[in-house]
Amino acid sequence: MAVLICAAAASLPAWCSGLKVQLLTTQTKKADSTALRIRVSWNDSWRNERNYDAAWVFLSYRKPGGLWRPALLRSAAGHEAVVDIPDDRAGAFLYPRAAHRGSVDWTLEVRVDPSSLTEVTTGEQVEWAVFGVEMVYIPEGAFWVGDRDPKAMEMNAFYRSDADGNPAGLLRIESEREIQVGAREGALLYKVTDPIYQGDGGGPVPEEFPKGFRAFYLMKYELTQGQYAEFLNHISTQATYFRAIHGGLDYKANRGTIDVKDGRFIAGAPARPANFVSWNDGIAFAAWARLRPMTEFEYTKASRGPGEPVNGDYPWGTASKAHLQRLIVAPNDDLITPGEATLTNATREVFGASYYWVMDLAGSVWERVVTPAAPVGRAFRGTHGNGRLTGFGSATNADWPQGDEAPGGYGYRGGGYYAHGFNAGELNPHSRTEWRRFGAWGQGPRSVAYGFRAARTAPILQTHVP
Repeated sequence: MAVLICAAAASLPAWCSGLKVQLLTTQTKKADSTALRIRVSWNDSWRNERNYDAAWVFLSYRKPGGLWRPALLRSAAGHEAVVDIPDDRAGAFLYPRAAHRGSVDWTLEVRVDPSSLTEVTTGEQVEWAVFGVEMVYIPEGAFWVGDRDPKAMEMNAFYRSDADGNPAGLLRIESEREIQVGAREGALLYKVTDPIYQGDGGGPVPEEFPKGFRAFYLMKYELTQGQYAEFLNHISTQATYFRAIHGGLDYKANRGTIDVKDGRFIAGAPARPANFVSWNDGIAFAAWARLRPMTEFEYTKASRGPGEPVNGDYPWGTASKAHLQRLIVAPNDDLITPGEATLTNATREVFGASYYWVMDLAGSVWERVVTPAAPVGRAFRGTHGNGRLTGFGSATNADWPQGDEAPGGYGYRGGGYYAHGFNAGELNPHSRTEWRRFGAWGQGPRSVAYGFRAARTAPILQTHVP
C-alpha cells in the first residue's frame, strides 16, 4: 500500500517538496520477522554546514477490515541515506549522508518489531501503510529570545529583566536548565496586558520543558490538507466524528477542500495548509504521527538560529517584507512561491524561510505553540505521541495541554491569513518573530486562519546502526 502524505496540487505551485513514501514489497519470512522494502523520495533536499532536512517515516498495520494500529521498528537500513531510529522505535529519520542539494530517492529495508503487532496472531494476514513527513533538523545550541524594539514590548515579547522588572535586553538560552521568571535580575519576563492572552507571569520554567537548546526536528511545512485527510483515513470511524474539520458552513468558501468520496477522506488541494484546525485536532495528528507539539521557545529557535537578532525581525531574519515573494494571492487564495531549488541563505526573505529553512513560520496560518506562561503549559515535558488515540480521537499524553477551551497551556505565534481582501495589520498575515500578543491564549475554535505544525526531539545518538 502506498500513501502520499505530502503532495503538490497539479495546477498550482507546491507548498511542499513532494515527499513520497511507497511500500514496495512486504515479505514475512517467519512468524517473528517481517521485512518491508520502502521507497522514499522528495525534491529540494539539502545537507549543509547549518543543518539538513529529513523524512520522518512511520508504519501502521491492520488485519483486513480492522482498525489501524502503530507498528514499532526493529531496524532499518539504506545504503544511500542515514537512518536514525529513536529509542521508542516509533519511526525513523532519513537524511543525506554528506553535503547535498537537490532531489533524493532512496530504498530501504525496514524490519518490524513483532512484539508491537499486538492485534495479530501467527499466520494472520496483515495490511501495511507507510507514511512520511518532511522535517527540518534544528541543531543543539544557544539562542536569543526577546526583541529590543520598543514595539515588541507592547506586543508582549519575552525579555531579560533587571532587578526591578524592567526590560534589560535579550535573554540567552544556553541550556535546558530551569529558567527563573519574574522581576529579578537576569530572569525571564514579559508584559501582561491580559493574562488570558499573554500568560500569568509565573514560573519557573522547569528543566523538563523543551526550551529549544536541545536538538529537535520541526515539520518543514505546516500540516497540509492532504496529510490531515490521510490521518482521518487511518483512525477509527468514531474518532473521525470528532476530528473531521470540514463540517462548518463556510469551510469550502475559505480554502478548505477536504471531503468524503467513496468512503474515504479526500483533499481537493492536498498540498494546501490545513486551516480550521483546532488545538485538539492538531495534537491528535501529532500523537498519530508519533510527534509532539512545539513550544514558544522552539518556535523562536527555529526562526532565528544562534545569532543575535535584528530589532523587529521576522523569521527570515530581517525587519522587512519588501522582498517577500511567498505570498497567498487571489483568485483562489493559494500560495505563490518561487521554486525552492533557488532557496539559499541569501534569499531567505524571498521565500519567508527561517534561519534553518523552515517555511511559513510567519504568514499562512497561525502556529500553535505550548507556552511557558501558564501552569498547564509549564507541565509539558515534551513526550512524543505513540500513534494511539482515545476512542474519541484525542491524544493521550498526560503532559500535553488538552482541550479547545483549556485554561491556558498553549497559544499562537506567527500570524495568519484570514481571507482575500481582508485588511492586513501588524499581526496578520505576518507577525514578527517575538510578538506574542496571543502567546498563551489556550482557547480558540476551528478557524479559517488556524493551523498546526509538529515537532520531535532529536535522538541523542545519531546515525543508528541496525
